[in-house]
Formats: sequence, structure tokens, C-alpha cells
Amino acid sequence: MNGVKLYKGDCVEVMKSLPSNSVDLIVTDPPYELETHGGGGKSNFAKGRKLNILDNHIGFISQGFDYDTVFSEFLRICKVPNILIFCSNDQVSKTMSWFENNGLRVTLLVWHKTNACPLGNGKHISDIEFIVYVRGKGACFNNDTPLKHKSKVFTSPICSGTDRFHPTQKRVEHIKQYLELHSNEGDTILDCFMGSGTTGVASVQSKRNFIGVEIDDKYFDLAEKRIKNATQTLTLF
Repeated sequence: MNGVKLYKGDCVEVMKSLPSNSVDLIVTDPPYELETHGGGGKSNFAKGRKLNILDNHIGFISQGFDYDTVFSEFLRICKVPNILIFCSNDQVSKTMSWFENNGLRVTLLVWHKTNACPLGNGKHISDIEFIVYVRGKGACFNNDTPLKHKSKVFTSPICSGTDRFHPTQKRVEHIKQYLELHSNEGDTILDCFMGSGTTGVASVQSKRNFIGVEIDDKYFDLAEKRIKNATQTLTLF
């Protein structure tokens, strides 16, 4: 596809094959580190059931990743450090401190989910998700973007029903907002944990080039289909 390169494989191996200083912006959603314990007063049976659900439905994206290897590659392939990383609560401090220790500015952004599951037995409702924004000197920031797009909080419902293809899927308009704020038309966007391809769809719709990497066969095929459809739809107008 014009302006799109998709790789099925391990993200570290693929990134090692990419030239240094070749990417304008990274927007990605790495495997999370998730709490597997329940809130106050749950029975052992209920806790065990929660662990089984975790293993069956999102276990493949809840084992974390090698921070040092992945983040080091991020810095090598970026023209200027310009990175947005979705992460779980348990990953925020690790992610922010890694880049701060490498002399970079870091900002914490938030996605507020308006239709999060209303369960909060002994703990807060999981109605927010964090995005760590890493910015090096000279990184793109489009000041002419609408003021509301510069907010540190993005508010939207979680993808659901027939629009939901992946357990941690983000909305296309959410990713497009970041692309339009932190990159320009014709720039190259990387998502090395591509999932169902939302960043690729947003890149096509925003007239950006896109590099996507996904190791899972099912989600790679789905991402390829979604991005192809976005490309074909765009060329109709």
C-alpha cells in the first residue's frame, strides 16, 4: 500500500532492521502489566475466576515487555524523540522514569472512558488509561491545532459491539488527534505493537505514512484488512 509498510513478526527484530532517524512519531500500545488481584473481600473462588478470565481473554497482552530494549530502539529510530505510549497504571512510573533518566521531557496524558465497566469493589473504577508523551528538543507540536486537542485528557467511550476488534482497542479519532498535534502530513508514524491497526487507519486518514508491526497472525490479518479498507475509502474522494 502506498505509504504503508506492515511487518508480521517480533517488534524488536523489525525495529533493528529500520534505519536510524527514520521515524517522525511513535504511537503505540505495548503489552500491559495488569493487576490480577481483586478488590476488598472477594472470595478465593472469585479471585480465581478473575485470573481465569484474565488468562483466557487478555493474558497475551498482559505480560509486559522489555523496556530497555524497546525504548532504546525507539530513541534510535526517531529523528527527534517524539513518542506516545499507552500504558497501565503499573507501568506509568517505569515508563516515565526510563525516559527522564535519559534526559527527556515527559508528560502524562489521560484517556477518560465514559462507558467503563461500573465495578469498583474495594478500589476505584477503571475509567481512565494513561499515555506517556515523550518529547525531545525540536519535536513537532502543531500550535494551530484546535485548543481542545491540546488537552491532557481525551474523553470518549470504549469501542464496543461490532466496532471492537481487540481487547485494548483505541478509537480512530483519538489517535488522529495525537497525529494531527504531534506530526505533519507526509510524516512517518510507527506502531510496533499494532494490534488491530487503529494507528494505521488513523495515519492513512491523516495523510501520514505508516509502519506497523504485529506478531499475532489473527490481529495482523485484521489490521492489514482495516488499513487496506481505509486506503481504498480515501482514494474514492
